[in-house]
Amino acid sequence: MISSKGLSAEDRDALIAFVKKAYPDRPNPEEYLDRTVFSLTPEARQHSLLIYSDGRIIGANMGLPASAIIGEEEYRILWSYDTLVLPDYRNSDAGTIIGAFWYQHRDIFGAGLSEISVKMQKVMKSKFIAYASAFVKPNIRSKYLLNFIRPVFSTDFAIEFPAVIEVGKNRFRRIESADAFTEHPDNYWNKGIIEFKRDRRFIAWRFFYKNSPYALYQLDGNKYRPVYFAARKTVWHNIPLIYIADYRFDLTDTEDFTLILKSAEKLCRISKCGGVYFRSSIKELNHILKQRGYIQKGKGAQIATRFKPAVKQDYPVFFTPADSDMDFKQD
Repeated sequence: MISSKGLSAEDRDALIAFVKKAYPDRPNPEEYLDRTVFSLTPEARQHSLLIYSDGRIIGANMGLPASAIIGEEEYRILWSYDTLVLPDYRNSDAGTIIGAFWYQHRDIFGAGLSEISVKMQKVMKSKFIAYASAFVKPNIRSKYLLNFIRPVFSTDFAIEFPAVIEVGKNRFRRIESADAFTEHPDNYWNKGIIEFKRDRRFIAWRFFYKNSPYALYQLDGNKYRPVYFAARKTVWHNIPLIYIADYRFDLTDTEDFTLILKSAEKLCRISKCGGVYFRSSIKELNHILKQRGYIQKGKGAQIATRFKPAVKQDYPVFFTPADSDMDFKQD
């Protein structure tokens, strides 16, 4: 018999078994789940749907609740991801259950959509509101670029992130805890667009936990208009890169964006990595990235929703990998 329920702590073992079967190439499913849905409050976990048959999970639709400003108003929304039914059950009621879940949750957003998610978005008449485009800037002095042709150099090394990154007269300082994070007075940097909330609670959850690989840098001297970015190491085509998982600044001052890029590039040179990996969903920022020698990788990951406040007009979307599940899956 097929049944469904919201996620709870008791589902952990069954969900790990499901993820191993559904996504066999995904590394460390235990760590992945503990860092995502099982790090949420019991109430927030209920936004993830599990479908059981004979005591095993056969389908799921995972969710990360969040807050967003859309235009001038704040709303609660739900990032939906890992929407999947195991192949042997795709002619069962499992798909209907997921469809009903989507129909009931009109505040769903998705990013980097899977094939089934794209189908669900189309069935629900969602709107594709933006592309989160990926850009890579090679460090032409790095020996690791040779790995693109043939893996010669090991990428198994840790980066020692400096306490301070100086760019001209400007200084980005690494913070050691979420308590040291300078919040924007509104928790949003821009209005008249779609942007997702950042506060100390979010920063603590995403970047400050045991054995966190991230380094978070804030620009000195901007108390009322803070500028920050979060970085870690990733490996792409056997090349170690500085991966910018998150950033915020006031879009009316693109010089602050340029400072973020210059700091990331300097961090790349210091660490001797093969390049910088960056995502942007704002056309003006894409133009700046290209001007600085960043190479765009395809059109980008689609961002979609049918949430009425978000689709009633064409808003720019300020998205980073830390907003959805995307960053958790970027190795």
